[in-house]
Amino acid sequence: MRSGWGACIALALLVAACSVSSGSRADSGPDPGEDGGGPGPDAAGGSAGLVLEFHGIPALTAALDGDFMAELEEVRIDLEDVRAVGDAAPGDARTTRDQLRLDWYGASDDDGGEAANNEPVLVTFNEAPPGLYSNVYAEVVDYRLQGHVEVETNERDFDIDDSLSSPLAISIPLGGVVLEAGETRHVSIDVSCGDVVVETRWDEVGEEDGKLVIDSGSPQIAAVRETMQAAFSFDGADEVSSGAQ
Repeated sequence: MRSGWGACIALALLVAACSVSSGSRADSGPDPGEDGGGPGPDAAGGSAGLVLEFHGIPALTAALDGDFMAELEEVRIDLEDVRAVGDAAPGDARTTRDQLRLDWYGASDDDGGEAANNEPVLVTFNEAPPGLYSNVYAEVVDYRLQGHVEVETNERDFDIDDSLSSPLAISIPLGGVVLEAGETRHVSIDVSCGDVVVETRWDEVGEEDGKLVIDSGSPQIAAVRETMQAAFSFDGADEVSSGAQ
């Protein structure tokens, strides 16, 4: 009986170490865990908490400016090695998420279709050490953007679907977020993918299965990747609150 209680306590500590909550679909992401990312590491005891909030900007479905009257309907981005780094956190298991899926979409037009999902994806590091946090780092390993555009007065569906052999390195300066012992801070990160769609010359994009498709072999992919790499930005941190969440 005593060994059984010990196993239960160990399991509870493992689950509490690093959690993810998300508005994403329950089956989102490779090895997604319960909601948006892979299972968290077994971190050592700590006395602070740090929550990363990834916000999809703008809310979907979104009408975008530009020459092709684009509408963005769905965004999916798979990240790896998501790390919050600072003077007391070198990016070890306490502030690292191995895998994370960002997934936002507009409401389905079909009767009885899915409602829109624009909720932020949250990553909670319950064991984040107190101190000054300067950057969030991540790697984009694949992404997909879908919607439609107008080309020569015809509405066309588009699909940007890119799987990278070499991940895109993401660096998000935080400007110095201070995490005090025994308290929790929420760090908001905007993920703005609209420019990827607006800056593309859709009248020069190839067609596949009736859609305008950009993939890893398309002439436009270098410019698309550069814009995706710049899509992540720090949008502020909330006031310090009592108790890690």
